Amino acid sequence: PPRRSAKLTHNIPFPQLLWQSGESTPANQEPRTLASRSWRLRTGAYLKAKRWFDLCLILACLPIVLPVFAIAGCWVMAVSRGPVFFRQQRVGKNGKVFTLYKFRSMGEGVSQDPHRDHMRSLAKSQRPMIKLDRLGDRRFIPGGRFLRSSGLDELPQLLNVLSGDMSLVGPRPCLPYECEFFSAKQCERFQVAPGLTGLWQVKGRNEATFRQMSAMDVYYSRRASFWFDLAILSRTPAAVSRQVMGDLRESRRYALAARRTSRPAAPSAGLLL
Repeated sequence: PPRRSAKLTHNIPFPQLLWQSGESTPANQEPRTLASRSWRLRTGAYLKAKRWFDLCLILACLPIVLPVFAIAGCWVMAVSRGPVFFRQQRVGKNGKVFTLYKFRSMGEGVSQDPHRDHMRSLAKSQRPMIKLDRLGDRRFIPGGRFLRSSGLDELPQLLNVLSGDMSLVGPRPCLPYECEFFSAKQCERFQVAPGLTGLWQVKGRNEATFRQMSAMDVYYSRRASFWFDLAILSRTPAAVSRQVMGDLRESRRYALAARRTSRPAAPSAGLLL
């Protein structure tokens, strides 16, 4: 039977997760049963409702989003040189490559090699997918770590949602070089549009391994529904709060460690005499 993480599935309101992303179906379930559950993705009725829901929710939240958007953009302009927005190629639905927008939280022109090496090591191991933010990444601009942990740097992705490249709920939009880490089964995640938030973000961020994250993305792509989207959206604020608090604790830990290493050594007894 597939292995399960007790920490991630405890009191989870969603159906039981499939951690073994290599399995096409559960052991006791027929493939046709699984296919019948994904009828919403084939008919297009769910896709149309999902699209209208995304647009209506964005319009309803504009009075709150626009001031925050302006403050974050002004902050990036004030504390660093370079463009306000960070543009990056990501892979969307059916493998379509699109330009993703974010507020720039790092210095201009920093190398992406550390992130590539980090993702490669995570994909080949069973370690939790802890972001470089929590590992003392020094490429951030002042306040950039908070923008990243709070998700405020992702507000410009609303433009991607409006253009139809993304949705409010869906798998994490991956980078082109990350596709080489996915197996054929894990590529089912590309059957749906990527999202601002998703099952992995609310249930396993910084805790799940690469295989578990991929399994959650595949699980969502197979069982996406309007109510599933609402359940994920309702849990996103609490997940963001946990993310911010966790990053604050890690920042304090690294700051204390840096102080200890930079503190001058105490004079010896001989020098005191």
